[in-house]
Amino acid sequence: MKRLTRQKRGFTLIELLVVIAIIAILIALLLPAVQSAREAARRSTCKNNLKQIGLALHNYHDAHRVFPIGANNIGSGDFRDVNPQPTLALNHTGWLLLLPYLDQAPLYNKFNLNIATNGHYGPPSSSTPNSITGVVGGWPNANSSLVQVKLPVLLCPSDEGEDIEVRTDAANYIANHARCNYLFCAGGHGNGWSGGRLWVIYKTSASNLADGRTGIRYRGMFGYNGAAKIKDIKDGTSVTIAVCEGAINNRTNDAYTPIWAGYRRYGTFAVNHPNIDANHINNARYHINGPLHVPGMTGSGTTADNRHHVGVASSVHEGGIHVLMGDGSVRFLSENMDKNTYALLTRINDSQVLGEY
Repeated sequence: MKRLTRQKRGFTLIELLVVIAIIAILIALLLPAVQSAREAARRSTCKNNLKQIGLALHNYHDAHRVFPIGANNIGSGDFRDVNPQPTLALNHTGWLLLLPYLDQAPLYNKFNLNIATNGHYGPPSSSTPNSITGVVGGWPNANSSLVQVKLPVLLCPSDEGEDIEVRTDAANYIANHARCNYLFCAGGHGNGWSGGRLWVIYKTSASNLADGRTGIRYRGMFGYNGAAKIKDIKDGTSVTIAVCEGAINNRTNDAYTPIWAGYRRYGTFAVNHPNIDANHINNARYHINGPLHVPGMTGSGTTADNRHHVGVASSVHEGGIHVLMGDGSVRFLSENMDKNTYALLTRINDSQVLGEY
């Protein structure tokens, strides 16, 4: 009698290929969801960073009755209204002053605030007729290693740009600093700002909006050698931007990336530059995620150059940026929002009615 035996059967090549194809399709379907979830977590961390900064700013205000100065005795400032005018720069920033309120008191205590925290200085010019000829204590100095400390609270996890910048090519952009993803909001870019006049000078300074409104005061919460008190924010803290994001990645020139501990031109403040001529380049560049080149615009900078995101609020988040408002709340602003509305959000006393944004 023949013995019945069970024949063993394995997968055929076709069946194996079908299974592999199904697994690949499932991975392809799940991958965007995983990436989206990770980016959502990173955006949440960025938002939380700004909330921590908001708490630090208000704790500083409670202690000093004023917000920290944006930058102190900068190397390219215009000190014509100071007597006597400083001859050496300090280049301290508001982030440095906020360290004790960001759980970084040990780091703060290591700094020598009597000497500079950056080697940045620029020669006098027609727009900056000062006598700055160098920095206090020279550069490098005892603070040089401290400014290279990376602070997670000042870095957006979505931004994959390098955390440390090494740049020593010229005094105007001298660095070797840890980078930062956040910028103090200085309001409008207009009469005198590019020359670096002191914050107190901007009290009644005004510029125009692209929608035709003229004489709009452009003072922001922060500036050179000064900053606002809560009582100065006449428009209301909930509709005034205090801090903006500033992208590190995708910039075309390292000279303009933000750094936290030492002032560097275009790397400390975010400004906007509305012009009554809607076709002017500044109406296209100085807004959220301002572009490198805008075809068809008039004025300087209409050809491609290396000023991508210069002095403007920017981020690597899709579609816009997080901003910290003066009341400590955090909002996400679309890069497509009305430029005039955005301009008004950056100012503390523009006396304009602000609608939905």
